[in-house]
Amino acid sequence: GTYAPLLDRALRRPARTLALGAAFVAASLALVPVVGFSLFPKAETPQFRVDITAPEGASIAVTDSAARFAERVLGRTAGVKAIYTSVGHDNPRI
Repeated sequence: GTYAPLLDRALRRPARTLALGAAFVAASLALVPVVGFSLFPKAETPQFRVDITAPEGASIAVTDSAARFAERVLGRTAGVKAIYTSVGHDNPRI
């Protein structure tokens, strides 16, 4: 393969290998203003998630009541177009 000869050449000239690596890093950083960078890219659909954790031993009815309350509060919030509610431990996450 090509890996062993390449590694051998890199190890024979460590200063050159480090300089080449530093040049690649510098070139990459220089491209950030051109390409752009975002740790958390903008979502196509603005959304957020609310998790409600009921006290230990609370019934599903109590948890459901808390979820319904949150739905009412969120439903009155400007800009909220849809609400999806899932109550229970084994329900799928969005």
